[in-house]
Amino acid sequence: NNFRNVFTGNAVNYVVPLITDRDYGWGQLQNSYVFVALSIESVISTAIISRASKFAHDRKLIAIWGSISHSGLLAYAIISEFGTKAISAPLFVALLAWYDFGTSMPPTQALY
Repeated sequence: NNFRNVFTGNAVNYVVPLITDRDYGWGQLQNSYVFVALSIESVISTAIISRASKFAHDRKLIAIWGSISHSGLLAYAIISEFGTKAISAPLFVALLAWYDFGTSMPPTQALY
């Protein structure tokens, strides 16, 4: 992976417990459920992109998956008024999964 993906991934992993504590009063156990769900979703996304890489060019897949990722973060930013307004927990998890789905990239991404 490249620096951008690692940096944004780590930033989101750092911020999720802060948001869930502030907005929902969640602790480690509830956050672990969120991260388990994200792990399962990441495996599914990786399987889909691995299959798609047989039919599409890697650069096209990078653009598509990057668009998915960035649109998920943008949707959260708009709906939560840039993090100043709490949103429902299911919506938060759905937007987080939407963002995270786009973070899986073709194996050759590091070459670009």
